[in-house]
Amino acid sequence: NVYRVRKALYEDVVVQDEGRYKLNPQASFWFDLEEFQRMIARADKLTMGSRERAECLEEAVGLYRGSFLEDCYSGWTDTIRFQAEASYLKCLARLAGFYATHGEHDRATKLLEELLAVDEANPEAHEQMIRILVVKGETGAAYHHYNQYQAILAEQMEKAPVKSFQQMCQELDVGS
Repeated sequence: NVYRVRKALYEDVVVQDEGRYKLNPQASFWFDLEEFQRMIARADKLTMGSRERAECLEEAVGLYRGSFLEDCYSGWTDTIRFQAEASYLKCLARLAGFYATHGEHDRATKLLEELLAVDEANPEAHEQMIRILVVKGETGAAYHHYNQYQAILAEQMEKAPVKSFQQMCQELDVGS
């Protein structure tokens, strides 16, 4: 209601005009979702693999605070929630790829962990995580991660991955 909006923001945020309430046209608003989308659009215009693009994606990731209006169940919020989460996951994957390519493996694995916390069955993220761990010389950790991935797939899809750990490493061209 109007009382809550005014308490949450400020008194003159809602005005009455011709018997109807509306947001004050003199007011200035900043929306994290709008800025999140703007930063992604800006990054998309920049050269792939550039530090500037990564910085835009980092800023976008920093703006994401979880599911959009997660306690609100409505068609329009569900659509925005799904789109924002998909964009967030795409940003994480792009950044992880950027950092892995630039040898910043620890940062890449942290981003992949964030991605997998939201989408635990994401095959590309798991393969990228395994690749990074093998490149870092952590074959045991890569194998452990593969087994965790296998368990997730078995639980969610009632089947194990088609590829063995050795096949996955060969396809990733990192050896086993």
